[in-house]
Formats: sequence, C-alpha cells, structure tokens
Amino acid sequence: MRSFRSFLILLVIAAGVGGYAYFVDSKKDLTDTSTTTKKTKVFDNASGKIEEIQIHSATGTVTSLKKNGDNWQITAPEKTDADSSEVSSLVTTLESLEEQRTIDEHPQQLSAFGVSPARISVAVKLTGDPATHQLDIGNKTAAGTDIYAAVEGQPKVFLISSYVEDSLNKSAFDLRDKTALKFSKDGADALTIEAPGSPTIVLAKKGSDWSLTKPVEAKADFGSVDAIVNRLSQAKMKSIVVPGSRPPAAAKDTKTGADKDTKAATDTTKKPAEAVAAKPGDTFTEADFKAYGLDKPQVTATVGVGFARSTLQIGGKFDDTSVYARDMSRPQMVFTIEKGVLDDVKKKADDLRVKDVFEFRAYTATSIDLTYAGATYSFEKQKSAAKDASQAPADVWRQTKPAAKDIDQTKFNDLLSNVSNLRADKFADKPFTSGDDLVVSAKFGDAASPKQEQVMLRKSGTVVQAIHPGDTGPAIVPTADFDKIIGQVKELIGKK
Repeated sequence: MRSFRSFLILLVIAAGVGGYAYFVDSKKDLTDTSTTTKKTKVFDNASGKIEEIQIHSATGTVTSLKKNGDNWQITAPEKTDADSSEVSSLVTTLESLEEQRTIDEHPQQLSAFGVSPARISVAVKLTGDPATHQLDIGNKTAAGTDIYAAVEGQPKVFLISSYVEDSLNKSAFDLRDKTALKFSKDGADALTIEAPGSPTIVLAKKGSDWSLTKPVEAKADFGSVDAIVNRLSQAKMKSIVVPGSRPPAAAKDTKTGADKDTKAATDTTKKPAEAVAAKPGDTFTEADFKAYGLDKPQVTATVGVGFARSTLQIGGKFDDTSVYARDMSRPQMVFTIEKGVLDDVKKKADDLRVKDVFEFRAYTATSIDLTYAGATYSFEKQKSAAKDASQAPADVWRQTKPAAKDIDQTKFNDLLSNVSNLRADKFADKPFTSGDDLVVSAKFGDAASPKQEQVMLRKSGTVVQAIHPGDTGPAIVPTADFDKIIGQVKELIGKK
C-alpha cells in the first residue's frame, strides 16, 4: 500500500513539472506579440571565431574537436582527422543559431524543460575568449516544432528550432573522416588487384594512359581503371568493428552447433552514434580476422602514388549491403564499407582491357596502309580540287601506293568504318604464329602531330585474333567481321 502511495506522489510531481512547462509555454504563446522583433543569436559574435567544440550527445558520448589552421581534428574520445564537410556544417549551424523566443526569464524549475540536466549540450570556445560558452538543449515543445534550451550561466529558457537537433546531436563517428583508404587520386600511377583463385593484376600509368603489366602486357581501358581508382578514393566507412565481436554470419545454431547465416548474432559494430576506436590494449586476434574474412581477403587493392603505397583489404560479408575491410596502414582498425566497393574493385584482367581494337575512327584517320597477301596498299586523305571559287575543297581518299589512283569513296569509307569499329569478344593467352593476315597501319588525329597505330588481324581456322605490337594476350574478334573486311579489301585492290 505504501509503495502504491509513493507511486502516486511521484506521478503527481511529474505531472506538475510537465504542467508547469506547458503552462509557461502556453502563456507565452498567448501574450507574445513580438513576431517582428529581431532574433538574438545564441552564440553572439561567433562568426569565424569558433576554434573548439565539445558535444555531449543524447546517447551520452562526448566528442571534442579543435581547429588547427584551416583543418579540424577530433581530440576525444580519440585523436583522428575530422570530416571537413560535417564539421563545416556543424560550425555554420552554431554560428547562425537563433533564439526563436524567450519562454521564461527566470524559470523556477529548469528540469521541467529538460535543460538541467541537459539532454544534449554543445560547448564552444571562441578566438581571443578564454571562456567556454555552452548551449544546453532540453525537450521538444508540445507542438514539436521547437526545443527548450538555455545557455549555461544565464537564467532564461528560450526556444530554438527543432530541425537543428540533428545538426548538433553528433557523435565522434558522425564527425570523423570516414575515408577508408587515403591517397591522392590525381597522383595515382599504379594499381594492383589480388584475389584468391585469380592471377594478380598489375597496372601502371604513364602520362594519361593505363597499361596492364600482369598477367599480360596490354593497353588498359582508361575509364575502367580510373573508375576503380575513383571508387577506392571515395570508399567510406559505414561503421567501426569492435575487437572480439563476431559477424552475424558466424552465429551458431543452438541445437546443432553448425554455422548459420543470421543477423541475430552479436553486433560486430558499435552504432554510428557511439563508434570509436578500440580501447588501448583491445586488439584483433587472428581468429577475429578469420571471422571477418580478412585472413584471406576477397580482394586486396593497392594504389601507388609515386613511391607511396596504400592497401585496402576487403573481407567477408557483414550484411546484405556491407562487407568487412581494413586499411593496411591501420591494421588494428576493422570497419565496414558498402558491398558495391567490392563489386567494383574485384575485376579480372580482361575486364580492364581496351575492347576497341583500334583507337582511330573513320573521321579521324589521315592515312591508312593495308598489307595483305604480301603487298602493301597506301591511302591518304587529300583535298579535292574545287570546281569553282565558291566551293571549299572537300576531303577525299586516294590510293598512293603501289600506284596513285582514285578510289570509290563510299566503298573505302565503309571499309574504314568496319575496321575502326572492330571490338574484342574476349582475349587469348598467346598469339597465333601463322594464318591469313591483314596488317592495318593508321595515322590519325592532328595532322601536325598525328598518332600512329598498327594491328595485325590474323585468322587461323575459324578464330581471328587482333595482335597489337607488344601485347602478350591478343584480342579475339568476330570472324564474320573479319571476313567482311577481307572481302572489302579484295574488292578495293582488285584481287579475287
């Protein structure tokens, strides 16, 4: 009976406290006519002067930041680089934060508004000011559009807009630099991709061109390689893994003891609002790395920038959208990243090769040499003589060797289009040593400094290879396309 009476007393007190806040707020709503009054900033004269910030989040975590020159660094709970865009947004919110209106200049019960103790607090230090200025954030109003707040050391309670809560209620993980692998994308000049069961892929960049050096020597597709480098540079941590935890897929069936794929296992990450580095002495064991698939990663990608190397290991599945990973410059830090990073990086050598057999296009070519059946036929793009002064000279193709003569423009342009549009279906391990050959040499581009390329098309049996000088793995092109080109060449040179 006594406990029930105590419960009633507490209920009455709670109702009284809540009623007090509601009464004060409602009374202010009825009497406030200062809607046009200029609003006061919470942190006056803070613009461009905030140099330290400390946030006590709603979950109880404490994050401290300090400005160093133009950059921000998290100093607690661990020292790490801050996310410049996240902190910039936070600073902008603090500098522009306004008191919507005053609720009570001298409230009797701060606890009624949830500002003492505060649900969330944000403290700042300004340049040239040794004092700390702290904003205490309490409960939302009944309407939910505003939040009660107070500045430490000042008696009044005022309102701030509720939409700013998400901008201020930040954890260390929210504010940290979540870059998974740090390197200069623009300076990347080497890339190595290793995956179990597949040959190691090694690529090198010279100037603006990427080339494969392993498992074959061949020209690489710039867009495909650049997409991987760009994906690695933009990969972000989704969460940080706690040492000693186990992935969901490692959960055991309680009856059989067998592994089962379930998400009901121990949570392997701290929630983003609470994510911090491991405590001193907390380290990952070999069993941990095995559980995360990092003992034998699905893919290991190494980006080279000059003499520097940055390596990302991508391990096993965390959930349907995430996988485990670690930056090998921070081997005792395991995190999760989007599964899409794995999908984009885990490639085979053929995926990264140029599929177009020729770089030139029909409209960029300036001269073509065709070597077939032991003879070479040369063709040049020339200016035709204008019929009268009102007409500009037109571009026409003429045969120059072995004898100079006019040729059918339509037929030659069709041949040129078919040759320049050849694409590889797949690639071979080594080139044929003999067969029916057509060697195409082309000059193209700027007439003052043209590019030049040469490709041998060789048919052996029913397979046609496109062999580039220096390439150890030739392309395989459609046989029908080759046969059509040979027919056009024979017609052009008058050979049956």
